[in-house]
Amino acid sequence: MRRLTIVCDLKGEDLLEFQRNVQKHRVKSGQLIYSEGEKCAGLYIIMHGRVKLYYESIDGKEQIVDIIGPGAVFGDVSLTANSRYDVSAEAYEDGVYCSIPLDYYQQLVQSKPQVAIRLLTVLESQLTKSRKMIRDLSLKRARQRMASIIVRLANEEGRDAPGGMEIKLPVTVQTLAYMSGLTQETASRVLSEFRKTGVIALKNRRLKILQYEKLKENAEMG
Repeated sequence: MRRLTIVCDLKGEDLLEFQRNVQKHRVKSGQLIYSEGEKCAGLYIIMHGRVKLYYESIDGKEQIVDIIGPGAVFGDVSLTANSRYDVSAEAYEDGVYCSIPLDYYQQLVQSKPQVAIRLLTVLESQLTKSRKMIRDLSLKRARQRMASIIVRLANEEGRDAPGGMEIKLPVTVQTLAYMSGLTQETASRVLSEFRKTGVIALKNRRLKILQYEKLKENAEMG
């Protein structure tokens, strides 16, 4: 519990109280946690695994807002009793998350300034990421959008591997399309171009970056 970002400063009885007031949940890949528009029940923190945050457009097209991992905060981050989720949350892989009821969350933030400060830091980072994604979707062409998404995944989920850098997160063409706001056909075409020029390799849901600097140049163009 103490490794969780927003409560890492809690000690002794404060930490025990936190443990008594939260619930741990195990989820399977693809399991829905909550839907867009549902009344918020509280705050959630990922302990293990990853969660996909997304919404659907009027025509039913899915747009992935983010794929978040251990320590990330999601759900209701306001102090109002009638707020609703603005996105849906689904387990991207098997994992564990803990839920903090709204009433206890309100009490915690008001009585423990260090928790509020930690939470603001986490939210600021998430907001910065969201703003960058909106800018990329608005201003960049398909090739640059895809490169930006892969570079971001490399920075967040990359690990050294023979011949390049591998993304720890299993990905598909469909996932990359949803994250970059492209159709699956356009995403397939762009990824095929990257593969043919030796920039990336994508096989069996494993994505490896073979030329990181070239990919970064593509992301920064336009």
